[in-house]
Amino acid sequence: MEEQLLQSIKYLLQLLICLQEMLKRFLYMEEQLLQSIKYLLQLLICLQEMLKRFLYMEEQLLQSIKDFLQLLLNLQEMLKRFLYRSEHFLQTFKFLQIK
Repeated sequence: MEEQLLQSIKYLLQLLICLQEMLKRFLYMEEQLLQSIKYLLQLLICLQEMLKRFLYMEEQLLQSIKDFLQLLLNLQEMLKRFLYRSEHFLQTFKFLQIK
């Protein structure tokens, strides 16, 4: 009976060793997965930094366009006044020619 008990313990130990080896593989896989996730996170941080620059550039571009449009509006107002004066001058000139 003692012999059977020893054989059973030996068998259980062998099973535990097999289980331990299987779990080692999972541990290794988990470490690899964690390393991959860490690497992906680093890539995402780099991408985020690159996109921040583009966002800043886009904001600068939009501000420049806004400033340019404001300049165009100012120029349009100046040209309107000039056009009005030119029309007034032409009307006056025509009126003087008629007399």
